[in-house]
Amino acid sequence: MKLELYKPKYRTEECLSEIKECLREGCVGVGEKTTQFEYLWKEYANLPHALFLNSGSSSLFLAIKALKIKNDWSYRSEIISTPFTWIAPNYAISQNNLKVTFADIDESLNLDPESVKKKINQHTKAILFVGVGGNPKNLDKIANIAKKNGLKLILDGSHMAGSHLNKVHVGREADASIFSFNPTNNIPTADGGMLCMKSEEMHELVKELSFFGFNEDRTNITHPGFKYSPNSLNAALGIIGLKYLDHDNEQREKIAQLYEKTLGSYSIKHNCISSRHLYQIVVEDRDTVQEKLEELGIQTGIHYERSTKYPPYTAFSTPPNTSYYIDRVLSLSLHLQLTEGDVVTVADSVKKIIKCTCECH
Repeated sequence: MKLELYKPKYRTEECLSEIKECLREGCVGVGEKTTQFEYLWKEYANLPHALFLNSGSSSLFLAIKALKIKNDWSYRSEIISTPFTWIAPNYAISQNNLKVTFADIDESLNLDPESVKKKINQHTKAILFVGVGGNPKNLDKIANIAKKNGLKLILDGSHMAGSHLNKVHVGREADASIFSFNPTNNIPTADGGMLCMKSEEMHELVKELSFFGFNEDRTNITHPGFKYSPNSLNAALGIIGLKYLDHDNEQREKIAQLYEKTLGSYSIKHNCISSRHLYQIVVEDRDTVQEKLEELGIQTGIHYERSTKYPPYTAFSTPPNTSYYIDRVLSLSLHLQLTEGDVVTVADSVKKIIKCTCECH
């Protein structure tokens, strides 16, 4: 499987052309480009509504705030979430003065449906699903659990731009879905996030909440808040990034398949159309493996530390599967400038180090 020689992360000339339009027209805040990006995203992801915001974290916070307002949730209300994620989704729950309940994960690193079922009680109002690395595994099962129990479903699709489930782009199964476009994600807009609510009513509410809580004609504030609106310069980058998203994701999949040839027995499986934001392996003595790769000049990452490491969750217990994987999962480089030689070198080095580590023990 031959990898093509890839261009830089940003298509510089095309991006500059879009940005120059903003500058020529004197509109760098919310304007034509933000509206255009929202429209293009709705068309691409086949979602009914889309609101471009200044970050994925803002999108998560406003999604939960809107659901709380509409459904009259109280401080006793609970949202089932995962401790295996970046801190943003769980902070979005806590900062809305709601309770987080941690369910366990399975070998996909996503929420385990059986664990979720056991966590549902009279105070449960929603489930927050995070598609780790772009993997939609279990999303359909979690959506069914939410529906059967009268719960709202929130999708943190930060990694999932381009991920499909049952041949349909993810998001339609959720009451609220968010997608992140920060510099490390598959559509890099410097920063930004897309908030997609299922209903028109909720879409209009989050639009109000995104600008201090003003109503449409800005004559009244019903729900006081802050400013979460984006700018046209970020949207301009998003318009170009979206144009190449499928092409870029195909390249990521090719890289993942090359890794699989050597490291398949260690890898987290994405048996679907995935954005392939991450390529993750599970190894014993992960820290030693990472250290030895670093000595060879091979960069790796940890996705993620347990949420129970950080306040206000330090008194929470970490579920058993989460504890197992969190100490063993290692992310390998999966960026668009990797050559076939780079991938083979990394994969061979990882396998040799794993073998040596096992023999030493």
